[in-house]
Amino acid sequence: MELANFKAAQKEPVEQPWTLLREAQAAALELPKTGVACAIEVGQADNVHYWNKKPVGERLARMALADTYGMKDAFVETRSPQLRDFKIEGEKVLLNFDHVGKGLRLRAGVAAPEGFAIRGGDGVWLWAEGVTLNDGSITVWDPRVKTPEAVRYAWAQNPKTSIENSEGFPLRPFRTDRNASN
Repeated sequence: MELANFKAAQKEPVEQPWTLLREAQAAALELPKTGVACAIEVGQADNVHYWNKKPVGERLARMALADTYGMKDAFVETRSPQLRDFKIEGEKVLLNFDHVGKGLRLRAGVAAPEGFAIRGGDGVWLWAEGVTLNDGSITVWDPRVKTPEAVRYAWAQNPKTSIENSEGFPLRPFRTDRNASN
């Protein structure tokens, strides 16, 4: 299980310790026969031991039923969407994802995509003003960033999250600058 959101929401897109811990947890997915249930949206700002564990238990159960007990046909998808690759196209960044089910969508109660930060050549992170959802991809841009270099999503201890797959699994936090220190 991945670390849930916790502490006060951040106002600016800066790196925080839990982002790196979540990234280390997600690295386990590179090993065979592993799974990590994303819990990015079920936590509480004032309680590291949040009360609503049911969604995480259901996610873990679906992974176990599909992967261990061979019930893959019983589910459209059993995992959270995860960044597969990205491409910088002019002033925009195209992000492609695995585990989208029948597509990506906004979470219930969310009016517009949020939680995306973009960085240009000046090294300054800004909340992205432009985000477009497609079936299995997302395009991110900001008019203030003419030469984008990197994008991050939900890169905070208690981030704004807005995207899920067709099965209701939240988009896993990610950064395209994974090998960078900031």
